[in-house]
Amino acid sequence: MRIKIFKLVAIVGMMLLVVSCNQSEAAKPGTTPSSNQPQSSQAAESNQSQSSQSKENTLSDFQGGITVREGYDQALPKALEWSPTAILSEVYETPINLEGKSQSWIYYFADDVLKSPEDRSMGFHVIVGETGVTESKPGNINIGENLLQANITDWQIDSQQALAACEQFGGAELRSANPAIYEAAWLRVYDYQVPNGMPQPTSKNIYWIITYRDPAVGQAMTCEVDGNTGKVFRLSVDLSDDPSIQPITARSGFNTALAKAQEWNPDATLLSVSVEYLDDQTSPIGGLAKYWNYEFIVLPAPSEGDYQPAYTVVVGASGLMNFRPGYTYASYVTYGSQADWVIDSDEAFRVSEDNGGKAYRDQYTDAEFGMELIFGLYPIDELNTSKNVRWDTGYESESDYENELYFQIDGTTGELVSQR
Repeated sequence: MRIKIFKLVAIVGMMLLVVSCNQSEAAKPGTTPSSNQPQSSQAAESNQSQSSQSKENTLSDFQGGITVREGYDQALPKALEWSPTAILSEVYETPINLEGKSQSWIYYFADDVLKSPEDRSMGFHVIVGETGVTESKPGNINIGENLLQANITDWQIDSQQALAACEQFGGAELRSANPAIYEAAWLRVYDYQVPNGMPQPTSKNIYWIITYRDPAVGQAMTCEVDGNTGKVFRLSVDLSDDPSIQPITARSGFNTALAKAQEWNPDATLLSVSVEYLDDQTSPIGGLAKYWNYEFIVLPAPSEGDYQPAYTVVVGASGLMNFRPGYTYASYVTYGSQADWVIDSDEAFRVSEDNGGKAYRDQYTDAEFGMELIFGLYPIDELNTSKNVRWDTGYESESDYENELYFQIDGTTGELVSQR
């Protein structure tokens, strides 16, 4: 269950994640070959089989290998034999060592002349290893209608450089804390059109996805790097199950979040602060949470349209955890200022507890608590605070949906504005 008043923020945050994840899934070839399946799916399985064998041999420790660029120079002539207008679409995800090299890469090419998604989906794949090309044949590459194909001449960043950029953004520290972590790299020489006219997060629609995985628990970090500039533009770290992470107040992570958002845009201003994960381990009891989700925008907001560009940053006790460009709703009638934010999350929690929240939790052992700091006022809002800075807090119980408790608290003064 989730606190209802925070569903909107959760949905917006998840939209950003889902867009990224869905794009990744849409591009993946199949992995279970059959008599009716395109040939490249079988190649993907072959490559994944190699990946599985590499995992058993401690992925990051293997010597030798080749970079994606080195393999591309051998794959391209084979693709041009298939079609003189062949263009690289992606290099499928594969394990890499600490030099950004793999023992083999699988390259997918499209026919750049064909514009129909149905026609372009019939592409060509080439597998290149340390000894050269090991396989090449036509196969389905699953091109979508909203594809923005990049220009291959804009590809400037090789796998070594992409990995090095991610290492600086926490990858090295993550590996140091857990030697079992292994890395994989995936190059996409295309991007998907962003809804509602939002700008692309990459400069030239080409980027790297570097993943860090723990064999025991799965993916620990995803780092995305602009394939033209080498800049990390999206990061996602998942350590929510780590019991050693200490919770913090919302204010504690604000300066870190603001500094990162100002790299996106110097005029970035805070729109909301919320708990990134509402569950038993991260629920902000005491006004403290393992992670806080900070959403930034640039004012003035657009006068037309339902959305505006936004930048989301997640901060925990250890510092920066996630960041990603995206968009958020633009249907506010007025905005508060982050300079007027005085009341921290622990103080807002205390106000909630003193006005019935503690009694609610005493009555319902399964009670959940959630909170969000808001700087935007919707036209339908019946109540508001002195400077459009308010905490929304709430209590819910799965055993009694009829009795829920919500508060609005002035984020400047700490005054209880409403209770229902």
